[in-house]
Amino acid sequence: MRPNSESFPVNIKGREIIFTCHGTLVVPDFKDVKSVAAVPFTRDGRIVAVQLQNRGTDIPGGRVDPGETTAGQTLHREVLEEGCMTLTGVELAEVVETTFSPYPTYMLIHGAWVDEMHPFSTLEGETSKGRVIISRAEFIALYKGNKDFMRRVVESAWRAVNK
Repeated sequence: MRPNSESFPVNIKGREIIFTCHGTLVVPDFKDVKSVAAVPFTRDGRIVAVQLQNRGTDIPGGRVDPGETTAGQTLHREVLEEGCMTLTGVELAEVVETTFSPYPTYMLIHGAWVDEMHPFSTLEGETSKGRVIISRAEFIALYKGNKDFMRRVVESAWRAVNK
């Protein structure tokens, strides 16, 4: 494990997956990236979180779609689909290695500023049911997954947008 790396057990659909946060010193080839997410911040430091049908309060993000060739493409599509918003000042915050597959796969998590919030509407097939603007502490309290993992992600994202 790299210095400053930290691993967290995460339950996904009843299966324990290990997420290992590596910071941003080594970025994998995009072909090995399976998902991309963002922690969207308002200018006063709150998070614009999404309300997902099956996961509750979370950050917007999701799987790389066929034909997408950059993390930015996936990120902006997912944020628009799940949160009906656009971002600016996007910065890579964490490279997360997962044990989801038999071979290493990665999730890229970014920090960003909310550029514009559009009227909320749910696209067909999306699980997002709304969004909330809350403090970082409130977000962690509402998050249903591994709170230590998400706390590291949020802190890394905050540092990334404020460097």
